[in-house]
Amino acid sequence: MTDKRPRFHSVDVFPSGSRGRRYVGAGDDGLDPISRRLLNQIDELRRLELERHRAARDSDEFNDLAAKVERAARDVFDTAALEKSNRG
Repeated sequence: MTDKRPRFHSVDVFPSGSRGRRYVGAGDDGLDPISRRLLNQIDELRRLELERHRAARDSDEFNDLAAKVERAARDVFDTAALEKSNRG
């Protein structure tokens, strides 16, 4: 009997030494463009958050990254709403 469950493996999404990993299912190759964009936006949001956490609080870098995180989070929310509306 063959196991038909999807297989998952993790891939590095950040430079070596960071903790960021994304779990990719065997069926990710067949994702529609909106789902793929959503996953990429989530990866970018995670990357920006990690970078922001490394910046000194109240520094210009921290504030710039906080604004980027906010924009990235809005993009994720908007794309998720679009994906939901396309699925009916």
